[in-house]
Amino acid sequence: MKESEEEKDDNEAKDEHILIPVSNEETVEELVHLSLAVKSKTNTSGLYALKVIDNHNNSDEKALKSSRRVLQTAVDTAAATDTRLKGLLRYDLSISNAITSVVKEREITDLVLGLHKEKDIPAAFLGNIVENVLQHSSVTTFIYKPVQPLSTIKRHLIIIPDQAEKEIGFIQIMNRVWNVLQNTGAKVVFYGSDDTLKAIKKLFAKRAGEISYTHFSDWDDFLIVFRDVKADDSMWVIFSRKEGLSYDPVMPRIPGYLNKYFQSNSFILSYPIQASMDESTRYLT
Repeated sequence: MKESEEEKDDNEAKDEHILIPVSNEETVEELVHLSLAVKSKTNTSGLYALKVIDNHNNSDEKALKSSRRVLQTAVDTAAATDTRLKGLLRYDLSISNAITSVVKEREITDLVLGLHKEKDIPAAFLGNIVENVLQHSSVTTFIYKPVQPLSTIKRHLIIIPDQAEKEIGFIQIMNRVWNVLQNTGAKVVFYGSDDTLKAIKKLFAKRAGEISYTHFSDWDDFLIVFRDVKADDSMWVIFSRKEGLSYDPVMPRIPGYLNKYFQSNSFILSYPIQASMDESTRYLT
């Protein structure tokens, strides 16, 4: 018997666990808002916020109170949309170790990390914490730098590398994009090679009115995409880990371009899952 759309939604929600490492109150609400946007509609209890406290500060009452306050902000933000978010407080000498441990313990499928809106991406690509997480965790990862509220974004410009459609995480990342469309009402413009765009068009065949496509395949000429950026646009860049089919040697230079030319808009750097997940369990809702 063919599975109904409602059953698909329910099954996906059961398997979907989103982790949001939080560090300060200035960014926590927007990180939760992005998590609410990428999740399935029927996932009302699969969100977790993680605050890591350095083991050396385990007797610091001020740090503990601040951490609890940040977690409570995350819980309250999700609750406003009738979504139950569980706050996790963890002591560890390494933030990246704490994150990767929770990813395994809670069977996390999606990780939402934040960059402070007033700071550049670290010169060493994304910094040690994010690099370590990407190295030791294969789950779909979103690295978000919010400049304006997600609810005010009118278009998402999504740049996808050649051969991304051959990666195991392609269906899942496209599913997350569709959830953003449903949950925010913003438009989407995909940038990619002919073959990659063809695969995306097939997935979104019944939703053509909300999505447009632009040929783009030369990542050495990445700056050309910035010409299309308008106010209230956000940019998503789909990356690949180095061992991935869709990896391009230009990718490590992209954060520098964003620091220099894209300070006035929000952006999201996305790493689809590239190992240890059965693609057949992921589908567009």
